[in-house]
Amino acid sequence: MNPHQLVPWDDSSQATTPRGQLEHFEELVAALIDQPIQTKEQLQKEILSRQRFETALSESERRFRAIFNQTSQFIALLQSDGIVLEANQTALNFGGITASDVIGCFFWEAPWWSVSPEIQERLKCAIAQAAAGEIVSYEVEMRGVGETVATFDFSLKILKVETEFVEAQHKLPLLIAEGQNITECKHSENQLTLCNLERLTLYKISEIAQGTQSLYTAFQEIVEEISIDTGFPIITIELYDEARQMMVFAGLKGVPLPADTTVLEVPVDQTVSGSVVRTGQPVVKTELSQSAKNSNFNKIFSQSEIKTFICMPMIVNQRSIGVLSLAHREIVQCNDSFLKWIGSLANSIASLTERKQAEQALRENEARYRRIVETTVEGIWVLDPEGNTAFVNNQMAQMLGLTAAQMLGKPLFAFMDDEGCAIAEALIERRRQGIKEQHDFKFCRQDGSALWAIVSTNPIFDQAGKYAGVLGMVTDITQRKATEEALLQQAKRESLIRVITHQIRQSLKLEEILNTTVTEVRQFLACDRVVIFRFHPDWSGVIAVESVDSRWTPILGSTMTDHCFAQTYVEPYKNGRILAIEDIYTAKISPCHIDLLAQFQVRANLVVPILQGEDLWGLLIAHHCSQPRQWQQLEINLLQELATQAGIAIKQAQLYQQLEEANQELQRLAVLDGLTQVANRRCFDQYLNSEWQRLVREQAPLSLILGDIDFFKLYNDTYGHQAGDECLKAVASAIRRAVKRSTDLVARYGGEEFAIILPYTVVEGAIRVAEQIRAEVKALAIAHVNSQASQQISLSLGIASVVPTLESSPAMLISAADTTLYQAKAAGRDRYYAHN
Repeated sequence: MNPHQLVPWDDSSQATTPRGQLEHFEELVAALIDQPIQTKEQLQKEILSRQRFETALSESERRFRAIFNQTSQFIALLQSDGIVLEANQTALNFGGITASDVIGCFFWEAPWWSVSPEIQERLKCAIAQAAAGEIVSYEVEMRGVGETVATFDFSLKILKVETEFVEAQHKLPLLIAEGQNITECKHSENQLTLCNLERLTLYKISEIAQGTQSLYTAFQEIVEEISIDTGFPIITIELYDEARQMMVFAGLKGVPLPADTTVLEVPVDQTVSGSVVRTGQPVVKTELSQSAKNSNFNKIFSQSEIKTFICMPMIVNQRSIGVLSLAHREIVQCNDSFLKWIGSLANSIASLTERKQAEQALRENEARYRRIVETTVEGIWVLDPEGNTAFVNNQMAQMLGLTAAQMLGKPLFAFMDDEGCAIAEALIERRRQGIKEQHDFKFCRQDGSALWAIVSTNPIFDQAGKYAGVLGMVTDITQRKATEEALLQQAKRESLIRVITHQIRQSLKLEEILNTTVTEVRQFLACDRVVIFRFHPDWSGVIAVESVDSRWTPILGSTMTDHCFAQTYVEPYKNGRILAIEDIYTAKISPCHIDLLAQFQVRANLVVPILQGEDLWGLLIAHHCSQPRQWQQLEINLLQELATQAGIAIKQAQLYQQLEEANQELQRLAVLDGLTQVANRRCFDQYLNSEWQRLVREQAPLSLILGDIDFFKLYNDTYGHQAGDECLKAVASAIRRAVKRSTDLVARYGGEEFAIILPYTVVEGAIRVAEQIRAEVKALAIAHVNSQASQQISLSLGIASVVPTLESSPAMLISAADTTLYQAKAAGRDRYYAHN
């Protein structure tokens, strides 16, 4: 059908279209012709008027027809019973149909309404309502070209026709159906609605999280909220317990807990949520079969008759920590936008979970540390970046006679005197540089007394590395400081003695002790020379050590012999005599003594004895050469004390030297075989192990020779054990002569067996040594008439060589050498066998 050709809707009806009006006009013209003509001019005028009217009417019809077909709206004209009279081109193009496909058909049978039977039934009702005079308007889905479906804003109402040419009896009610495609608008609206709902839900979750400390309480409120916002009656939140491989239900909505259950847990491999956690991929299922429920769902969901199930992983920091599950007992179509929303909710809950768990851990740590802080005996003091008090514990406040509240906000300088403020300002600047330090520090108590404390300070920096303050640990040492002050004077008097004595005793080497003594004494006394004179048994002596100023002649090594000394001075010095001469020329001493001192450029001297018990070991002598000197009692006492300490140290050094010599002898005896004077078995084991470790590192060869005197028992039985001992000693000496290198070790392995360790020796070298050993033993020519191998003493030798590794051990080398020794014996003795 021509889309521009109007179709009459009833033969008996009067046309109300422009064409119908034109036909009616022709009838009127014919009627006028039958009437008497008044004048020719009047008739022509009437005809001309009618022609102009017809032309205008035709033009109007053309314009309205173009508008009708080109409008973007869906338009159709219907009879009151729903028969389609006309449809515009927009409607036809949308459905991909022609006018002949729909005109004359019931409107609800047209292809547009084939989306569902429910839509067709609703359209029937709407036509009836519109025919009754109602204006019907609603949104509906209509099918377009192919299988496309669009949403239309659809309306039905009676078409009002106004014409003065159509008689009243020919008028019939017509319906106009109009529709505007709002698919994109509806999609945007749905997206906006969903976005707003998502934001609202996330906001509510955030409010819940802020309003409760308990994670599980928050979860229970969250599942209630999600159920309201999504319309799903069953919501669960499950947390993944990785250590126990369990899914723990932390929030439940719409499913009952099993009887006698406080915490619901399901093994990971028995629930679909476990698969979701492991893969990080969501699961969405509708129209679940019974087999699917039994195989993929835990008992909570399998007992509920669900038809739609969504299981979304809760992901934070690229790690699944649980799942958010939604279930419905009806089939729910879930588009991508909806699933994206649920995914956003799941991740939001994951972030909340991590944050809540961190907050809980933080609260527990804070409570634990607060208990520590409040019970510690130390004061804790935290300053902000400006040096004001940000925190103190009660102990710190009590130290200063204040409360913590009284200290908060006050600067550190408020608790110090002017001197302390200057020191503290410099120290705080060092904290800003990141320096940790510990100092003795004085604070001012509330009552004005001093609080001395050890303050250990650590700078605090925020995550951005910006200086955030200072943490100070304060220990009260006021009592200790008072004691220190009382001992200060005594300490000053004894400090020099203590320092020198300590340095003397740092070493047990006699020469070092004596040199330390004279050096420290000369420095302390500020004199020109200090010497130690050591007596010989005949009471002559030698200047053993000396410390002398460069301006004066050294006398180190000088010997002095005074035959009268033993008779005159030995006993007084043994009894602790001290000789202090301020000036040799005014002192009451013999001329020969004056000459002796003058020879050494001495003008004043101070002499104290060095005793070891009751024995006089030597003299500690201070010389002042440039001028006379009055020796102070403090200096005399100091020199006397140092001489005593030096005597003790000398005795200790001598004892230590004797001990070292004794230990060396004991060590030698501990590793030697008493009879043969070669290394014993203990020394053999130690040396083999140490060489093994060294050669493992160097990857160098190590050889071992085991030797056994052939038929030695028969030798003892024949010649006696004393002869056997002499034989062992002679064989050991012969082996030592054959082994040339200092790094090789000859040992008595046991009984008549000997062992030779040859580092850096391959099997060929060991064979040469073995041949030399046999030659040396044969050269002894020790008779052995009952030997079945030879008529004189002979050896059987087993040789093994290896490059040690971490995978091998010395025992393997010994075993190999022992095996070759056995082979040598089995082959007739008096020979060697080698194994590489």
